[in-house]
Amino acid sequence: MQKALIILIAGVVFVGGAALTWFLLAPSQTSAPVTQTNDSSYTGIDNTSTVTPGGNTSNTPSAVREGYIEVTGELGAGIAVKDFKSDPATEKDKDGRHYYLTGGIDPSSTDSPYGISYTESDQSFSVVLLKEPLREFRKLAETELMNRLGINATEACGLRYWVSVPTWVNATFSTKNLGFSFCPGATQLP
Repeated sequence: MQKALIILIAGVVFVGGAALTWFLLAPSQTSAPVTQTNDSSYTGIDNTSTVTPGGNTSNTPSAVREGYIEVTGELGAGIAVKDFKSDPATEKDKDGRHYYLTGGIDPSSTDSPYGISYTESDQSFSVVLLKEPLREFRKLAETELMNRLGINATEACGLRYWVSVPTWVNATFSTKNLGFSFCPGATQLP
């Protein structure tokens, strides 16, 4: 019980620290509109929409089809994803600020090799790898996240996200965002 509590507290501190680090180190956003073409989700009549940072679209009808929601991506453009918030498999914390797509609130208690969560305040996703081999479990987490969100690899790279590993799993890779394996700048894992 005490070990589980320590792991839970360490996980919460780590995810909070990762989110705070991302928030502090994220590049500032401009308010200039960005035109985005999205080939895997409906974004308007002509499959393009002008999106301003913050995810507001300038065209009507709504840029997001039924069963989808929009999250703000790394560059401020909206990305249409399946409505994971309404999915019964998604757990929500009591304050409604964090959603746990995989592994639950305490993924270590479920023996899950990774946990995937979403933070409402900055619209970011966090993937925490909880077991070795990291390369294998990162791939599984990437696939599961893309399937749950209904997005492709290009769209996944556009998300606000952090892929991390706790020190107690692997101290070598615990201090940085590992990234998704298919995105530019990702850490290559052994």
